[in-house]
Amino acid sequence: MSTPTRILFVDDEQNVLDGIRRMLRRQQGQWELFFAHDGESAIQLLNRQTIDVLVTDMKMPGIQGDELLQYTAKHFPETARLVLTGQTEQSGHYAILEYAHQCLAKPCEAETLKKAVSEALQSRNLINNPRIRAALGDIGSLPSLPRIYQELEAAIQKHNVNSSEIAAIFASDMAMSAKVLQLVNSSFFGLGRRVSSVNDAVMLLGIERVRGLVLCSTVFEALKSNTACPSLSIESLWQNAFTTAKLARAICLSEKQKDDRPDQAYISGLMHSLGLLLFSTRMPAKMQIVIDQATTGGNFVYELERQVFQASHAEAAAYLLSLWKLPPRIIEAVLLQHKPGLIGYDGFCAASAVHIAIALLAEDKAPSDKVLAHELDFDYLNRLRLTERISAWRALAHDLKAETQPGE
Repeated sequence: MSTPTRILFVDDEQNVLDGIRRMLRRQQGQWELFFAHDGESAIQLLNRQTIDVLVTDMKMPGIQGDELLQYTAKHFPETARLVLTGQTEQSGHYAILEYAHQCLAKPCEAETLKKAVSEALQSRNLINNPRIRAALGDIGSLPSLPRIYQELEAAIQKHNVNSSEIAAIFASDMAMSAKVLQLVNSSFFGLGRRVSSVNDAVMLLGIERVRGLVLCSTVFEALKSNTACPSLSIESLWQNAFTTAKLARAICLSEKQKDDRPDQAYISGLMHSLGLLLFSTRMPAKMQIVIDQATTGGNFVYELERQVFQASHAEAAAYLLSLWKLPPRIIEAVLLQHKPGLIGYDGFCAASAVHIAIALLAEDKAPSDKVLAHELDFDYLNRLRLTERISAWRALAHDLKAETQPGE
């Protein structure tokens, strides 16, 4: 029998803790729940008991939530950290951004909390996984999170930022501004008009998609000077990233996904091949061996990578995104792109869309390209009762393939 996940809830309101206890009764056997009324009690418990997940309020008497998050991150880095708060003021946003894996708003439903805990644990387990750390240790220095991406994240967290404020951030990095405009005006987007300012790009695409472009283009730019393996050019990965992102977002929209979910799918699609990029540019000879073995043996690359790298490209990418503290659902989508059946909850999500997009885009590719993908997981789609939607998704993929091939 597996050990229950130990979760500590911290809130100075007894009725909130009582509500959580009632709400999570069905999780008995899977979760072992602990409760603390303030930060000091929580710290004492952390020092006595191994805690897998900390869920804390922000505004409490004595030790505040942001101080508790910092303490936990410093002394118990293996503990996943979530914020559950109704706080509206901005004073704690830096701590949430810097030290928490995810922030949830009160009131929070049991299924939402279950998803958040599952995603946070995945991020924690990736960062603490010695096998993946050892595999990536052979790669050399990993790209750091772009400064401009961090500034965009901070701006979005602080208030209802507008396109003009985002453009002002880009003004400090003219090279990135030029790159974003180049991408927005390429055939990837087919906007039908010339976009001449970052402000217009943000208005047309939205802040989240522009932010995703910043992240993706920075990583590809950092690695493009490396020589990739013959069967996996950086250009082909670049084009595949954009096509997958676009289809994943379209699939999300076709499933009536709302709020930020289509953009989560888009960014996940952009980043899904990050691990392939790392392996191809840092260890091209080994990557070529894996591709050759997969092509001749009728396997997919992700099935053979562990034998050579000790980690799959999905794990490698998710590991880096975890270090960058990207949203858990994006990390989950990248990590489980080939194996969505491992998602611990039901319901359509970014991982669903990315998995479907990768499989459908590979259906008519050459064998050497198809091995980089996977087939649709029909057991997973049956679980979601969505197999009847495959023809509609395939039509979206067909339309996307029919568009003009993207260029530089």
